[in-house]
Amino acid sequence: MTARGGANELLVVDSKRMNKIETFIDILHSGNRQDVLNFLRSENLYSSKKQFSFYSMLYLLKDKEFFEEVIAILKDRYIFEPCVWQYAFFHKSDEALMRECLMMQPPSNLVFYLGAHFKSKLIDVDENT
Repeated sequence: MTARGGANELLVVDSKRMNKIETFIDILHSGNRQDVLNFLRSENLYSSKKQFSFYSMLYLLKDKEFFEEVIAILKDRYIFEPCVWQYAFFHKSDEALMRECLMMQPPSNLVFYLGAHFKSKLIDVDENT
């Protein structure tokens, strides 16, 4: 015995269309990076209303140009988020950003991970000073 169901017609599109964008996740799902940047420029990133989380957008920071735009926006807004700054190490191009990231770590973390006396072109750790 065999059976057959009705035929389905599939619609294939280049990108997902969002009819109603209410949350940051909706913006991410829309795939429009300019909307993400506009959100970072204009919204209260510490309010839970739009369900914003830096962690939800980290995958986008692998794009160096996008990362640099995000850093510029956050610097303009005096916002430092370590998980964003850490992508400076991923891109390996901006020593100043890498240094900023390291300097924002608690001194006890630096001593724990690097030792009591450590010197490099990015950071100096001396537990005695």
